[in-house]
Amino acid sequence: MAKTSARSPPRRSAQGAEPIAISVIVPVRNDPENLELCLLALDASSYSDYEIIVVDDASIDHTAAVADAHGVRLLRQEQRGGPAAARNRAASVARHPYLFFVDADVCVEPTTLEKMATKFRHDPTVDAVFGSYDAFPGAPNVLSQYRNLLHHFVHQAGNEETFSFWSGCGAIRKAVFLKLGGFDVGFDNASVEDIELGDRLRHAGHRIALVKTIQVKHMKRWTLVPMIRTDIQKRAIPWTLLLLRQGKIPNDLNLRHSQRLSALCAAALVATLAIGSWFHPSMLLLLLLPLCGLLLIDRWSLRRPVPGWSRVAFGSVCLGAAGIALATTDIGRDLLQPWTLMAVVWLLTIVALNLPLYRFLTKNKSLLFLLLVIPAHVLYYLYSSLAFAVGVVLHLLRRRPPGDAQTH
Repeated sequence: MAKTSARSPPRRSAQGAEPIAISVIVPVRNDPENLELCLLALDASSYSDYEIIVVDDASIDHTAAVADAHGVRLLRQEQRGGPAAARNRAASVARHPYLFFVDADVCVEPTTLEKMATKFRHDPTVDAVFGSYDAFPGAPNVLSQYRNLLHHFVHQAGNEETFSFWSGCGAIRKAVFLKLGGFDVGFDNASVEDIELGDRLRHAGHRIALVKTIQVKHMKRWTLVPMIRTDIQKRAIPWTLLLLRQGKIPNDLNLRHSQRLSALCAAALVATLAIGSWFHPSMLLLLLLPLCGLLLIDRWSLRRPVPGWSRVAFGSVCLGAAGIALATTDIGRDLLQPWTLMAVVWLLTIVALNLPLYRFLTKNKSLLFLLLVIPAHVLYYLYSSLAFAVGVVLHLLRRRPPGDAQTH
């Protein structure tokens, strides 16, 4: 049942125009808890003229039962096809001329649909609109807070007239979406299918707007290994291949010049420490201790959230003890090498390039939180740069003529 049937009749705008009718499309697989929160948030919307279509991508749990209980339109995929195929199927049967894609682990605000409709109503030259995560992530652990706040900051600092699209919270005119063929179903997992669609939108002459007041809460819980695997396999490498195919890297969002320089500095930082460790094995501690500390703190924050004052006290004691130990032992003296000083220079360069982000994290959370996540941020830049290099190699191999692969 469409949500419009259970709500009051659509209200007219102040100018007397008919409200924009929206089909909300939620792809989901094996995530009943988050889907429940997502649908409850949509039910609380202040907007009236919309329907909800949930596409169950061959779940093997009770995800479909959650959608049934909310009385939304439910489409079931017999075989797993990925979110791109799920969204395309829902778009093909959607009743309304505007499609709003939202992930199942996202909770909209009561005004989200109204803001989407207002943008389309007031700017008829815009064909696609998207927003960002808010500054209050749902998962409490350190890595989840860091990743979602990073996403929020990047989108809030991005250009409002943009090159990309985001399907976590993004809307598009149905006629334009169908004309372009929808999402590329070659992406059978959540990947860069939304960015690829944004590229086709721009090349076809359509405008995409990033509306920074449209913010939604992300409920996803990130941990280190799945985060790295997702970023490399499903984001960085496919995105690199897409950018190289386009032949142009825009200076926006994650691709700003400061981000590219930060990735190079992170690679130089780790290379410096690795080379230094060959001559002074104690320098391996500078590579391993920050990562191990981050892992421990992240696991701790998953299990037992603690008051801010105790985190500050605990962090201060640990940092002080580590500093005293390094200053008074042979290991500490071994670390005072030119390699270490070079590594400090690279680290300070990364800090300087990311000062606006680090100020935001400190203001939103705390200075201790920033100190905890800087290793994660450096690691993010490191594997992103490595993934870019892998993407370049794959791109060159794909472009090589078949005859070049023969041996002589």
